[in-house]
Amino acid sequence: MAVNYPDETVLERGIKFIASRQLANGDWAQAQIVGVFNKTCAIQYTNYRNVFPIWAMGKFRRLYPKNDLSVSPKAS
Repeated sequence: MAVNYPDETVLERGIKFIASRQLANGDWAQAQIVGVFNKTCAIQYTNYRNVFPIWAMGKFRRLYPKNDLSVSPKAS
């Protein structure tokens, strides 16, 4: 999205994938080890699992407000 990719359907697939990975409680699962450096130190970015999906979906919504994935469901 940062480079204004011309094929919106590719971005839609990514957003659908992110949404499909969301847990019933609204959270996203934490991967085991996110990064290793110096072959001895493991890093876990525990908040990234929630920050990135929300950021990506929000950015998609701002860039493509008329897309069906960006439309908010109507309150009943």
